[in-house]
Amino acid sequence: MARLWVARLPIAGALIWLALHSSRESALAKRLEEDYGYKATIAASFQGFHKQMGDIGNTAPEGSPLAKLCSDTLYTIASPPGRIYDKHRLTITPTGELADTAAKLVSNDKPKT
Repeated sequence: MARLWVARLPIAGALIWLALHSSRESALAKRLEEDYGYKATIAASFQGFHKQMGDIGNTAPEGSPLAKLCSDTLYTIASPPGRIYDKHRLTITPTGELADTAAKLVSNDKPKT
């Protein structure tokens, strides 16, 4: 019975790693989709206020809440959606996953002082 389990272990390990990898990639893709949706909404509202913002640029004093709102909106539209991927490694190996899991378990087992 043990030989039977050991013989099936590589296949089961590969399937488990594939499930972990695909779930991580799916979560990252969902975040990217949400970021693009957020940017599309901001861009649509920005187009509605384009003419007014041209007038505001000449009349709003530096540091006013209205000037800050305009600069924050422009910054949000200009930031790249791919920044979500900057926080995550894209190449994940089974050994890397095991090492990360082991490191998390060790850090959770240490008493907090």
